Amino acid sequence: MTDPTANLPALAAHGSTRLPSVEVDSYNLETRDNGSFLGDRITKGAFSDLIENWRKPLRKKGEDPFGDEPSEQLGKRMLDDLLSDGDPKAAGVVQSAVEDFAQELAFVIRRYLRLKAWHGTERIVIGGGFRARRIGEVVIGRAGVILKSETGARLVERGSLENRAVAPRR
Repeated sequence: MTDPTANLPALAAHGSTRLPSVEVDSYNLETRDNGSFLGDRITKGAFSDLIENWRKPLRKKGEDPFGDEPSEQLGKRMLDDLLSDGDPKAAGVVQSAVEDFAQELAFVIRRYLRLKAWHGTERIVIGGGFRARRIGEVVIGRAGVILKSETGARLVERGSLENRAVAPRR
């Protein structure tokens, strides 16, 4: 029997659809939702907007735990630290944004799973810089719980696929 990975390059090029242990069915879908890309709901800017939405009512009462710092300037490391060891009110704002963002991520994935190209998808691997921080892991973990309970879809944990490849895979 022939080795199916024999003709694959040792290092895959960015955006490759075949890797030694994974075949990528699709990625970077350009599905539209109300005139904008569906994936725009789950960007760094969208996360900052969610934090800002939770800060607005506190700011009106003079109780914004982040003071004058713009939401888009709050770094991932700072947010990680707040969740684990920071001011409880600031952590509450971050946790609220994490929940909202996880719900958005689950919504986007549910929509993708309805597409013909994604029928039969068993695993979804999420990469990027957000994934590299604890806050991203918590968002992905929460979205994974939502999806697993509703659809049975599985978000793959970091490092559980060789090369941390992107998928979905059938």
